[in-house]
Amino acid sequence: MLILNKTLRFQQGLTIVEMLVAMAISLILLAGVAQIFLSNRDSFRLQEGMAYVQENGRFAIEFMTRDVRMVGFMGCRAETVVNNVDPSKGNDAAKLGLGDPGSGAFDGSNSLIGYRYGGGALPADLVTYGLLAPAEPRTGRMVVPGTDVIVVKRADSCPGGDVISRDINNARYAIRSNEFCNIQQNDIVMITDCQNADVHGVTNVVGQTNIAHGANLNLTPMLSGGYGPGSMVMKMRAAIYYIGYGTSGEPALYRCVISGIDDTCANALSREELVEGVYGMDILYGVDTDGASAAGSLVPRRYVGADDVAVGEWDSVAAARLTFRVRSRQDNIVRDPQTYSYQAANVTDRRLRKDFSTT
Repeated sequence: MLILNKTLRFQQGLTIVEMLVAMAISLILLAGVAQIFLSNRDSFRLQEGMAYVQENGRFAIEFMTRDVRMVGFMGCRAETVVNNVDPSKGNDAAKLGLGDPGSGAFDGSNSLIGYRYGGGALPADLVTYGLLAPAEPRTGRMVVPGTDVIVVKRADSCPGGDVISRDINNARYAIRSNEFCNIQQNDIVMITDCQNADVHGVTNVVGQTNIAHGANLNLTPMLSGGYGPGSMVMKMRAAIYYIGYGTSGEPALYRCVISGIDDTCANALSREELVEGVYGMDILYGVDTDGASAAGSLVPRRYVGADDVAVGEWDSVAAARLTFRVRSRQDNIVRDPQTYSYQAANVTDRRLRKDFSTT
């Protein structure tokens, strides 16, 4: 019988050629994996930035359109509106915010006023509101150059603000409930019976329902109308919208609300950072230049910027075309650097940007 004796041979190592081939294949595979990772990362960053921009753009439009559509709202329009606020009381910001520039009147006229801030010193009216020109450190009071500022004035509806009794001798009246109205001392309110209306300062709130209107804030403690049960009380408010510097250092849409004698944008409680990433706001105003248009039926004949609306033309503004310029938080999103205007100067970066407009 023939027996074949075979010696088993095991591999003792790799040749240099085999190692080079293996390394080349591994590098190709790693390059592919890295390319997929980088591509997915860039896609994620782009989608995240796009979602951020679109969401903030929608929020900015939503916040603004609510107030702009209510410009000049005075409840049931009264034939006569008497302003009883003493112009010598309180600071100028409240008087400016609730009336014509430089006066304390608030009768529904000049209920929308716009400003264009190109840089340098702010317009005197905006300084009176408590806003500031850019400086370091930046705060929410500072307005970004090259943006618009808009002031919207109106009466604010007040659930529970129906009058249930009036005490003429003590210069006060009682409303059904102050839970939602939140009327406080030094607020400016309007009381109306749809035929007459009085705007006055609140000198005291007793028992959360009794509203006093003494002479220490008003020209007279007496009101011009009877204003018995059935009359309504509403808070007067001015909302100033502007582009400021947010808490993160990014530009943001701000709103400052003035509703009292001593309110001002310098008070942190009066201003709100609404939407981050809004670096520009441009507003065109549709002015009715046809004097034949009846009151309440204005038609925009031409759209112009704030600087082209004369002081006496603001009551002729029939529409506002709002454009918000929104940018992403991160800088390295788009492939190629792009140049755009920010702070009244040209800036180059790789942020994602988009404009949002509504009329």
